[in-house]
Amino acid sequence: MVALIDEVSNMAKIIRYSERKVTLGNALCLDAGNLPLDVDWLTVRDKIALMQCRCTLNRAVGLHSLHITLGFHPSEEHLSNSLMSQIAHQYMQLIGFGQQPYLIYRHFDTNHPHLHVVSTPIRSDGTRIVMHRIGKDRSLPAQKLIEERFNLRRSSPGQPSLRPALSLHANRSLKDFIETATKSVMERKKPTDLMQWRQFLRAYGIGVFERKKRNSPDSLSGICYGLMDQDGRSTSVVIAASRLCNQPTMRKLIPLFEENRQKALSKQQDPVLLPDHSVNPSEEMGPLPNKRRSPVESLTFSSKVNHKRGYRNGIKRGKKIGGL
Repeated sequence: MVALIDEVSNMAKIIRYSERKVTLGNALCLDAGNLPLDVDWLTVRDKIALMQCRCTLNRAVGLHSLHITLGFHPSEEHLSNSLMSQIAHQYMQLIGFGQQPYLIYRHFDTNHPHLHVVSTPIRSDGTRIVMHRIGKDRSLPAQKLIEERFNLRRSSPGQPSLRPALSLHANRSLKDFIETATKSVMERKKPTDLMQWRQFLRAYGIGVFERKKRNSPDSLSGICYGLMDQDGRSTSVVIAASRLCNQPTMRKLIPLFEENRQKALSKQQDPVLLPDHSVNPSEEMGPLPNKRRSPVESLTFSSKVNHKRGYRNGIKRGKKIGGL
């Protein structure tokens, strides 16, 4: 079992993400915690309104929403919905979110079972649960305890991450699969040109196909996405980039490539020139003149003028100070 915790600022977005998969038949809302009604009696609008109502108790918090992913090994497909619901409830209790409102979703669009839990760190009194080091101090011990209680496959430090891998599930639409893959590549891989963009998508079995204009075959009118085999030939229908929700069109990709190139160049810092301590600066410059400061120079004056009180640079007009 592996737990991933993400703090986000848009509660409605992460709820609609799972509810959209529920509509497509690729997910199921299993249960809810600390909500006034059962999930079967709540509409999508009700879920968003209830969760956002808690977030508004502390408007000073920017990342007021929590998106938790609980991933399990592919050999644990036998886990039932009720058992996975119990795991989610116990996990939320162990990390200190047992009294918080949350929704539990099970997704079926990957090769291994996993859960998505939506919650908020804002308490009922408006205070915020401390999120610093929650992964190491609270989530990791809870993860190990749940593995022992439910006899789950343990995750070792050297084991690869069980983050839900992208795959074209039987009940998953091609459009949704391409949208998820392109969004993942944009956010994580940071491609700097079209060649890298093609290589990263090829790892998911997705090809980038060019669309030519009818009147001028040499000019490019747009790009399409579709499944491809190892030889680079299309094996499915192609979908225009403008039809995808994130719209990975050339008009959007070119500024993205340039931005990623600028960020990559900024990370390449010049070597720091260390000072040469073998040379004494005083010896190189010679002895400093031992000039005695006059009483006037030793005074600390203010550069502002106070016209109301008749002061200028700390000295009152028309009045001598000492021997000045």
